[in-house]
Amino acid sequence: MTKHIAIFDCDGVLLDSSHRYRTGEDGRIDLDHWREHSTVRHIWQDSPLPMAKLYQKMLKNPKVFVILATARMAKVHDIASITEKLGYPDKLVFRREGDTQSGTTLKLNAIKPLLNLKQFKGAMVTVFEDNLDYLYGLAKGLNAQPVYVHSRQGH
Repeated sequence: MTKHIAIFDCDGVLLDSSHRYRTGEDGRIDLDHWREHSTVRHIWQDSPLPMAKLYQKMLKNPKVFVILATARMAKVHDIASITEKLGYPDKLVFRREGDTQSGTTLKLNAIKPLLNLKQFKGAMVTVFEDNLDYLYGLAKGLNAQPVYVHSRQGH
């Protein structure tokens, strides 16, 4: 029986992709810049952050169900990079092409139904996130323990 569900954001929490990240005048992520720098070469330049060690430790624990939940569109090289650098999670949540819902809604819609499964009944849920809006929305929506991870990419 699973005792703990650990939900990790990717960019700024597990992987440093700050070389592809910048904000616009409104302080929000410049998505055009992000997309321009989401080439194979740039994706493979992402590097693990210190929180990746906890993620990998939890992946090895059979009592922990690990979810990597990112608002990025994960294409084949994103998934290969995540797998090689971090290890493949028990569940990977990412944005599909053309999906414009907020990151909080995207993650809640993918994760909330899992919490109703028998094997997760009574499991503690922890969210590791660098975006405060996402963190509080997920913590409230999933009745989870929030863990803020300071990064240069949280907005």
